[in-house]
Amino acid sequence: MPSGRRRFTRKSGTRPYRTLFLVAVEGKRTEPDYFSLFQGQNAAIRLRCLPARGDSAPPQVVKRIEEFIAREGLLS
Repeated sequence: MPSGRRRFTRKSGTRPYRTLFLVAVEGKRTEPDYFSLFQGQNAAIRLRCLPARGDSAPPQVVKRIEEFIAREGLLS
């Protein structure tokens, strides 16, 4: 006769991300390194650094983020 207990199993794999944080940085090396600890399998958030292209004025930074969002199809 069965013991009456159910077997519970846990799914392994990746976590679904609900929010993506975009960070537009001025530096090409140092600033992305600051955020590197958020990357990896065990990270609870997803962070993407958009490196500088030599245009760091606020309107150009906003344009760079908007171009990334459009290119990746993040707004639907």
